[in-house]
Amino acid sequence: MFEPFDALIGTWSTEATHPLVDEVVPGSITFEWLEGGRFLIQRSRNDHELIPDAICVIGAGQADEGLVMEYFDSRGVRRTYAVSLEDGLLRMWREHPGFDQRFSATLAPDAFEGQWQVAETPGQWHDDLKVAYHRLAEPRVRPLHLFAGLRVRDFQAARAWYPQLLGEPTFLPHATEAVWTLAEDRSIYVVEHPNGAGHSVATILVHDLDAYVAAIAARGLEPDERETYSNGVRKVVYRDPDGNEIGFGGPPPAAGSPD
Repeated sequence: MFEPFDALIGTWSTEATHPLVDEVVPGSITFEWLEGGRFLIQRSRNDHELIPDAICVIGAGQADEGLVMEYFDSRGVRRTYAVSLEDGLLRMWREHPGFDQRFSATLAPDAFEGQWQVAETPGQWHDDLKVAYHRLAEPRVRPLHLFAGLRVRDFQAARAWYPQLLGEPTFLPHATEAVWTLAEDRSIYVVEHPNGAGHSVATILVHDLDAYVAAIAARGLEPDERETYSNGVRKVVYRDPDGNEIGFGGPPPAAGSPD
């Protein structure tokens, strides 16, 4: 199911055209496997305000849905598309009243084009965003992606607690798992696993510890512990309802700033 997507792995430069934009918009797109090879992560950037940056996750859907793509962009838009890749033809599509969408591209090793179409009225398709892809020279290997896990007894209880700590999750792979992408190639996930709950430990190093702690406090959580090491490095610890420990570490405060 997933092997054909190896053809996309790597970084591509892009040139996009759109009926509402009177220029060719440069950008880039990267495809990489999440560790384990079950989800394909797509990140795209475009140098024009009308064409948003986006992150997408492609993987198996629920039950017999086939492959789906969860789409999130810089405008705050989230969408779900069906996906197929057969005989080199990549297709994506979604049905939404007044705004059906579909995409197709015939993949090639070093360059190809993809065309989005939309239909405000069912069946009346017209061209929308068109993108030309050109592979950038780099080894075509699966990169390392840090994916740290926290096991919990009750996912619904954890689903209420963890957004206070980390904000809203980046995506939900299934009904009892949530993923937060903290930085490029660095993610943390929470999954229901009663037998292993309460024994996880994770520490996240951040540049501005005070700002992180303040943001978490604004969402309703205070640290369970605070510690300052002999070299001035500081750590705060939070414990979820199962006892899992999530720590945030940061450098010593700047001279003249409060501890």
